[in-house]
Amino acid sequence: MSLLEGRDISKRYKRNGLQVDALRGVSFTLSDGEILGVVLCLVLKYGAGIGLDVNILVFAVIVFAIMLSVQFIDNFVLQPIIYSTSIQSTPLEIFIVLLVSGHVGGILGMLAAIPIYTVIRVVAGRFFYNHKAVRRLMPDLEKDVHEINESIS
Repeated sequence: MSLLEGRDISKRYKRNGLQVDALRGVSFTLSDGEILGVVLCLVLKYGAGIGLDVNILVFAVIVFAIMLSVQFIDNFVLQPIIYSTSIQSTPLEIFIVLLVSGHVGGILGMLAAIPIYTVIRVVAGRFFYNHKAVRRLMPDLEKDVHEINESIS
């Protein structure tokens, strides 16, 4: 759903007999999730005009610092916790998997890291559960294996 839509926007300036097209055929669509960015830009643009007595550079640095800190908290605190609860591993495991995959495969490696790690955990849990290293990494799996064995019997 789009909140605002513009099509074929054009703006031409005339000065001293010379015509310059600033915009020619520009179209845009503003969706629901993009409204925060637009509001922030409008506050930055018109903030000094409505009585906010702040230097635009200082305001931009403050906004950048807030966005950077929120991004940091999201990437290094919230996402490992969410991933760890969804695939039943510790946040440290997720963090190490993401670091190694980023070093080895770059951004694409990091995107594929969690699904690949999940597949490896499932395969190791199902086929190699008797190995000490696998049991140490997945202590909750013993309960699941016991429940599966009881349901089969």
